[in-house]
Amino acid sequence: MSVWLANKIKDRGWSIRELARRAGVSHTSVAKAVSGETRPSPGVCLGIAYAFGELPEDVLRLAGHLPPLPSAVAEEQEAVRIFRSLPQAERSTVMRMLRGLSDSLPSPQSSGWEEKAAELFERMETEKECAELLVGLQRLAGEIQECRGKKERLSD
Repeated sequence: MSVWLANKIKDRGWSIRELARRAGVSHTSVAKAVSGETRPSPGVCLGIAYAFGELPEDVLRLAGHLPPLPSAVAEEQEAVRIFRSLPQAERSTVMRMLRGLSDSLPSPQSSGWEEKAAELFERMETEKECAELLVGLQRLAGEIQECRGKKERLSD
């Protein structure tokens, strides 16, 4: 995490204080993460992700707060295949839903965001919840396909 963080700061031409400002966290917490002295908290990770425009899950994984992603599974490939086969309007609907889910993540610009982030992190503790979300999305994609088929049959 510390090497990745130092490289990102250097690549952007930022200082530790600039990253801290953009992340909405203390410069001390960023400095300790860059030096490897401490592992950044989940809230600090979310702020860093926001500042760099990275996915929060990726930064949380780098810091060791989330387990590594498992290898791709058949369901994931199926979900991608189904998504790609959907017409643009349905893909847009699914993306709005996914973005709505991700919008529930707190922003460093909101007051008390670190507490909210820690609370959210505790609720996301198990991978089972993530798997349940994927299963729900797969069901939704199947229902969209089914509705599309019914619509086509009705219009014939």
